[in-house]
Amino acid sequence: NKAQPLMTLERPGCIREKPCVGEGPMECCLDEMKLHKGFVEGIPGALPTQMLMGSAKMPPMAGGFTPSLEVFDKGHGVIAKVEATGQFPCLFGGFSEMCCDQGYSISSQSGRMGQIVKRKPKDFESAMVELLTDADTFTLELEQNLSVEQKANMIGSLLLLDKMFFERDTDAFGCDANGIFINCFNCYCFGCICPFSCECGEFIGLLVCLAEFVK
Repeated sequence: NKAQPLMTLERPGCIREKPCVGEGPMECCLDEMKLHKGFVEGIPGALPTQMLMGSAKMPPMAGGFTPSLEVFDKGHGVIAKVEATGQFPCLFGGFSEMCCDQGYSISSQSGRMGQIVKRKPKDFESAMVELLTDADTFTLELEQNLSVEQKANMIGSLLLLDKMFFERDTDAFGCDANGIFINCFNCYCFGCICPFSCECGEFIGLLVCLAEFVK
């Protein structure tokens, strides 16, 4: 028997409901996804809701300087909040992915529900795979008392985080009119993602300075 999809993740894009998705804190810019049970066919942003299991969406004002998601049940009630953790939660991506894990806490009014962690590469081979392809490694830890629907919504939230922050073209390096550039990291600010990049020669000089400092 042909395997059937367990769920369908619907993410409205820029052509229909989200003309400036990921570009600011306005309602029309807030990224979101809806999770449906099984296979649901149609146009993203206009799928039928009979099989809706839940959804996740950026909070009002896009969470400020903290990458965040609000997770809803099928009745549109908030069941969890996903927030970036760490000393500098607004910084992520770029070459920082090579040396740092990026964590996201999952919590509700009742307490901790779990965590999502974007893992750094373990070795040179996995680092090259991550730099040159769309492959990423995540771990999802959830409390045992969550329902099947809640767990499915957390998986959907993980996939949305990946699409929002870690599936960006030329996120670590790329080419422009000035030559090859290196993106050290991204800064999150009210829904906008601001890359901090430098030309290849400047990046090598920075690495040399860091190496001397470590010595």
